[in-house]
Amino acid sequence: MTSPTPSHILRHYPDVRKKLRRRFALPFVIYGIWLVLLAAVSIWVIVPILDPDSMVVAPTVLLAAVILPIFLLKLHKRLKDRSYRGVVRSCHVYDQLKAHATRNREDPIYMPCVQLVIEREVGKFLTLDLPLPDPYAPPPWKEGDELIHFRGCPLHLQIEALPTTCLLCRGRSPEGSERCVFCHHPLIQIDAHKETNR
Repeated sequence: MTSPTPSHILRHYPDVRKKLRRRFALPFVIYGIWLVLLAAVSIWVIVPILDPDSMVVAPTVLLAAVILPIFLLKLHKRLKDRSYRGVVRSCHVYDQLKAHATRNREDPIYMPCVQLVIEREVGKFLTLDLPLPDPYAPPPWKEGDELIHFRGCPLHLQIEALPTTCLLCRGRSPEGSERCVFCHHPLIQIDAHKETNR
């Protein structure tokens, strides 16, 4: 018997899989629309103007040069999101310097984060930098925990917590529940969907 992977598990929950795929794909659609609009505005402004010294061409090109890298960076972050199942080999808490916007200015503050090194079932190692769910409590993960993550869901859950945690609304339901008590979507039951070697 081999433990089922996230993709094998979601085969038995088409409704949850569909919503996670839609949640993962939505930012790409939004970024694509923004890029098409930016390109259309740039072409509409630049093409009629043949004079390179025009006062309109330079700001449009500058706007495209500023906005395009922002979209590409956000897309890169989204593309790094992968489903996995593995064991925590290292858990290190550290403080990350982040800008905190107040009413009058931005103040740099230190946010507690955790760096997880996860050994996946295929033998590869995955390094994750995650914010702590509760900055005043120890991290919910420790060495030896078996974690699972589904692409499109922000949660990195222990296997034991999966049958009571909804992947879509993040709500916690009582033990033995088949559906989330908040959004009524099915909860993931791993033991019912074991994959066997063939």
